[in-house]
Amino acid sequence: MNKIRLAATVLSMLMGFGVLAVAQAQSTAPAAPAAAQAKRPGDAGNAWRIKFDRSAKADGVLHFRLWPYNAEPIDINIPVKQGQTENAMARMTSDAFQAALDNNDFASDVKKDFAFVRAKHGNRRFALELLEHPAGTDIDLYRE
Repeated sequence: MNKIRLAATVLSMLMGFGVLAVAQAQSTAPAAPAAAQAKRPGDAGNAWRIKFDRSAKADGVLHFRLWPYNAEPIDINIPVKQGQTENAMARMTSDAFQAALDNNDFASDVKKDFAFVRAKHGNRRFALELLEHPAGTDIDLYRE
Protein backbone atom coordinates (compact mmCIF):
# COMPACT_ATOMS: atom_id res chain seq x y z
CA MET A 1 0.00 0.00 0.00
CA ASN A 2 2.82 2.39 0.87
CA LYS A 3 4.56 1.62 -2.44
CA ILE A 4 1.42 2.54 -4.37
CA ARG A 5 1.03 5.77 -2.39
CA LEU A 6 4.72 6.59 -2.93
CA ALA A 7 4.43 5.88 -6.68
CA ALA A 8 1.31 8.05 -6.93
CA THR A 9 3.04 10.89 -5.07
CA VAL A 10 6.13 10.69 -7.30
CA LEU A 11 3.98 10.54 -10.44
CA SER A 12 1.91 13.57 -9.38
CA MET A 13 5.07 15.53 -8.59
CA LEU A 14 6.55 14.71 -12.01
CA MET A 15 3.33 15.74 -13.73
CA GLY A 16 3.30 18.99 -11.71
CA PHE A 17 6.86 19.79 -12.76
CA GLY A 18 5.95 19.03 -16.38
CA VAL A 19 3.01 21.48 -16.24
CA LEU A 20 5.21 24.12 -14.63
CA ALA A 21 7.88 23.65 -17.29
CA VAL A 22 5.32 24.04 -20.09
CA ALA A 23 3.86 27.16 -18.44
CA GLN A 24 7.32 28.63 -17.97
CA ALA A 25 8.28 27.89 -21.59
CA GLN A 26 5.16 29.66 -22.81
CA SER A 27 5.71 32.74 -20.65
CA THR A 28 9.35 33.21 -21.72
CA ALA A 29 8.68 32.93 -25.45
CA PRO A 30 10.08 35.97 -27.29
CA ALA A 31 7.70 38.62 -28.58
CA ALA A 32 9.49 38.67 -31.93
CA PRO A 33 6.64 37.07 -33.92
CA ALA A 34 4.32 39.93 -32.92
CA ALA A 35 6.99 42.44 -33.91
CA ALA A 36 7.57 40.64 -37.20
CA GLN A 37 3.85 40.84 -38.00
CA ALA A 38 3.76 44.59 -37.30
CA LYS A 39 3.66 46.84 -40.34
CA ARG A 40 7.02 48.19 -41.45
CA PRO A 41 7.05 52.01 -41.30
CA GLY A 42 7.41 53.87 -44.59
CA ASP A 43 10.22 56.22 -43.47
CA ALA A 44 13.70 54.80 -43.90
CA GLY A 45 17.09 56.46 -43.80
CA ASN A 46 20.81 55.78 -43.42
CA ALA A 47 20.88 57.74 -40.15
CA TRP A 48 18.46 58.87 -37.47
CA ARG A 49 18.66 61.62 -34.86
CA ILE A 50 16.69 61.18 -31.64
CA LYS A 51 15.95 64.46 -29.81
CA PHE A 52 15.07 64.32 -26.11
CA ASP A 53 13.23 67.22 -24.51
CA ARG A 54 12.26 67.52 -20.83
CA SER A 55 13.12 65.30 -17.90
CA ALA A 56 11.06 62.20 -17.18
CA LYS A 57 8.13 62.96 -14.88
CA ALA A 58 7.48 59.28 -14.14
CA ASP A 59 9.20 55.91 -14.29
CA GLY A 60 8.75 54.19 -17.60
CA VAL A 61 10.34 52.58 -20.63
CA LEU A 62 11.70 53.92 -23.88
CA HIS A 63 10.68 51.29 -26.43
CA PHE A 64 12.27 51.65 -29.87
CA ARG A 65 11.83 49.32 -32.83
CA LEU A 66 14.54 49.35 -35.49
CA TRP A 67 13.73 47.80 -38.87
CA PRO A 68 16.91 46.79 -40.72
CA TYR A 69 16.62 46.40 -44.49
CA ASN A 70 15.31 42.93 -45.38
CA ALA A 71 15.51 41.66 -41.79
CA GLU A 72 13.33 41.11 -38.74
CA PRO A 73 12.75 44.15 -36.51
CA ILE A 74 14.86 44.66 -33.39
CA ASP A 75 13.12 45.89 -30.22
CA ILE A 76 15.20 47.97 -27.82
CA ASN A 77 13.80 48.71 -24.35
CA ILE A 78 15.47 51.22 -22.04
CA PRO A 79 14.20 51.65 -18.46
CA VAL A 80 13.87 55.29 -17.36
CA LYS A 81 13.54 56.58 -13.79
CA GLN A 82 11.59 59.64 -12.76
CA GLY A 83 13.71 62.78 -12.89
CA GLN A 84 16.24 61.55 -15.47
CA THR A 85 17.37 64.42 -17.66
CA GLU A 86 17.37 64.66 -21.44
CA ASN A 87 21.14 64.18 -21.56
CA ALA A 88 20.99 61.06 -19.37
CA MET A 89 18.24 59.52 -21.52
CA ALA A 90 20.21 60.31 -24.70
CA ARG A 91 23.33 58.62 -23.25
CA MET A 92 21.35 55.56 -22.13
CA THR A 93 19.70 55.31 -25.56
CA SER A 94 23.03 55.48 -27.38
CA ASP A 95 24.51 52.82 -25.07
CA ALA A 96 21.48 50.55 -25.52
CA PHE A 97 21.66 50.82 -29.32
CA GLN A 98 25.39 50.00 -29.24
CA ALA A 99 24.72 46.94 -27.08
CA ALA A 100 21.75 45.68 -29.13
CA LEU A 101 23.02 46.25 -32.68
CA ASP A 102 25.85 44.71 -34.67
CA ASN A 103 28.77 47.14 -34.44
CA ASN A 104 29.87 46.16 -37.95
CA ASP A 105 26.59 47.41 -39.41
CA PHE A 106 25.49 50.25 -37.10
CA ALA A 107 27.07 53.06 -35.11
CA SER A 108 25.52 55.03 -32.25
CA ASP A 109 26.66 58.27 -30.67
CA VAL A 110 25.39 61.01 -28.37
CA LYS A 111 25.76 64.78 -28.21
CA LYS A 112 24.02 66.56 -25.33
CA ASP A 113 20.30 65.72 -25.64
CA PHE A 114 20.61 63.98 -29.04
CA ALA A 115 21.28 60.31 -29.72
CA PHE A 116 22.39 59.30 -33.23
CA VAL A 117 22.08 55.93 -34.96
CA ARG A 118 23.53 55.36 -38.42
CA ALA A 119 24.25 52.53 -40.83
CA LYS A 120 27.93 51.89 -41.50
CA HIS A 121 29.82 50.95 -44.65
CA GLY A 122 27.07 51.73 -47.13
CA ASN A 123 24.52 49.46 -45.49
CA ARG A 124 20.93 49.80 -46.61
CA ARG A 125 18.47 52.22 -45.17
CA PHE A 126 16.59 51.27 -42.02
CA ALA A 127 13.44 52.47 -40.28
CA LEU A 128 13.15 53.52 -36.65
CA GLU A 129 10.04 54.05 -34.56
CA LEU A 130 9.32 54.97 -30.96
CA LEU A 131 6.57 52.77 -29.53
CA GLU A 132 6.52 53.93 -25.91
CA HIS A 133 8.04 56.67 -23.73
CA PRO A 134 7.67 57.86 -20.13
CA ALA A 135 5.16 60.55 -19.21
CA GLY A 136 6.43 64.11 -19.44
CA THR A 137 9.11 63.49 -22.05
CA ASP A 138 9.03 64.76 -25.60
CA ILE A 139 11.02 62.63 -28.00
CA ASP A 140 11.29 63.36 -31.70
CA LEU A 141 12.83 61.18 -34.42
CA TYR A 142 14.47 62.86 -37.41
CA ARG A 143 15.58 60.96 -40.49
CA GLU A 144 18.89 62.19 -41.89
